[in-house]
Amino acid sequence: MTIDAISPATFDPDDQIACPSCGQDNEFQREFCWACSHRFGTPVAAKNQSEEETREEPRFYLDAIDSPRSEDMFEDWGSPVKMAYKPSGKPGQTSVLFLQSLLGFLIGLFKGAGLLALAVGLNLIHNLLPVFFFIMPVLIVGLMLATPFVVGMTVGSNVGSVVAQARCRIPGQAGRIAVIGTLGGLILFLTVAQLATSPGESFLFDWLLWFVRIMVGGTLSFTWLAEPEPLVAAWEGVILALLGLSTILGLVMAYITAAEVVRSVPFCERCQKLLTPKYLWSVAPAQAERTMRALQSLDFEKISKIPRCTSFDNFVSVDLWACSCDSAGFLELVGYGVEPAKGRDDEPTTQDPARIFSRPLTPEQVQRLPE
Repeated sequence: MTIDAISPATFDPDDQIACPSCGQDNEFQREFCWACSHRFGTPVAAKNQSEEETREEPRFYLDAIDSPRSEDMFEDWGSPVKMAYKPSGKPGQTSVLFLQSLLGFLIGLFKGAGLLALAVGLNLIHNLLPVFFFIMPVLIVGLMLATPFVVGMTVGSNVGSVVAQARCRIPGQAGRIAVIGTLGGLILFLTVAQLATSPGESFLFDWLLWFVRIMVGGTLSFTWLAEPEPLVAAWEGVILALLGLSTILGLVMAYITAAEVVRSVPFCERCQKLLTPKYLWSVAPAQAERTMRALQSLDFEKISKIPRCTSFDNFVSVDLWACSCDSAGFLELVGYGVEPAKGRDDEPTTQDPARIFSRPLTPEQVQRLPE
């Protein structure tokens, strides 16, 4: 017995046809049975009664070793979609968040000092190797401008690392404390640095501005093995304006980084604990759109008929975020992919997992999901 090809225009995507080998229902457009991996269009060997009696039950999952590799196709999932989780809005412990922001500022200072030390090293190389004349100025100025930006991101990340401990459920609270910690740390640093300078000197103008003039002046007015010329007034204003803009962007990143952690760390208010995703099942990339439609409409009959797969390099994982206390949760589809090697000597590239679907669920809907 064979199954002839059927035009896509003549059937509904959800219509089923029985596999001639195992009797399992399949979609018309499938190349093979998702239960027994029988390829449609090939003859089925006759079996005697004893074979029928000892035949194993059909497998529910696809076997990546026996199945055609057309199901295991690479898919670029693009940028992740927004998580369906919504924080409850309960404030956290301000003292914990604020102390962590100051600690983050100290860590950020060390990172910033590392960037400036690298800029100084590149400036020395620049004065010894003129072949890098067109590249070095961009790198040196870029490292200097990136320093305030890195400090702000470090503070935001540090605050975000304790939002669970502080039980902070307000993104704005974590973001504002990260900004205050960054500004407070900067003011404290400038105050201590000013106290360490000689009487009558200004750390900001006599040391910091002098450093900028020498660094940038040396990159823009290169002379072979000569002392760098001071920065002209026009360039000085541009560089200082860019440094100020970088500082503002650092404050913005401190806010965004800390606030985003609160939005992306699901928390059960009833049990006072963090949620972790529970893997339900996975589907082939070709079934991603169909699965998304079924989960969006929560048609549980269609969901139960979606063919699942396992052991594929490219697949979509169906994950459930829900607490054991039968509270509300949310459902996600996460795409995984391995890009084939482009050349004979190249290696396949594993793509970062991407969230392609996310929707909230009521406790009743959580209980009805098939596993």
